[in-house]
Amino acid sequence: MKMRRFTLALVVAAALGACSKDNHMINEDLAEEDAAVAATATNSTATVWQAGYSWTRTDSAGFMLYHHDEPLGALDAAVLNGGSILVFAKNIPADSMRIPKAKKLPFYLYPSPGRPAYHHAWYYEASNGSLRIKFRSNKHQYSQEAVPVPDGAVQFRYFMFTGDDLERLGHTPVSIARLTYGEVLQLTGAAE
Repeated sequence: MKMRRFTLALVVAAALGACSKDNHMINEDLAEEDAAVAATATNSTATVWQAGYSWTRTDSAGFMLYHHDEPLGALDAAVLNGGSILVFAKNIPADSMRIPKAKKLPFYLYPSPGRPAYHHAWYYEASNGSLRIKFRSNKHQYSQEAVPVPDGAVQFRYFMFTGDDLERLGHTPVSIARLTYGEVLQLTGAAE
């Protein structure tokens, strides 16, 4: 009987330890910089914070969709096949405010519990030489309030790692995706 309780307790502890809390919440203050791409100390590629994007709107299945295509020459087969790309955003429009701290894409914003049951989603699609940043909302289906659409004030920063970069850093595409913005800066040696 004691062995069964111990085993059950061990399984519960392992399950709770495997769950991560909101790894998208970042507590660092971030400085604005001019747009540029630079190699980091680890040979991976990082951009500085970039803004001023224009957004294209489309609608699909009850959602308002906005996207921006970002050309990234360093986003090649070595990154797409066995590597990883991390995308961080800040100054993000939310329902009644802007989120000034860095958040890792993909992420979702939900209103307080209860109704209306809408959400806002930020995510991306990567292809050779280009990254499509997307925003999706269904708020207009549930509320007369305006949807907080993306604008030129939203800022993005991109980190690209080849499979060799990840191996040198002791990471996999999954493990590096769990890092916070501050941890990525520390790992790569990139400047804020």
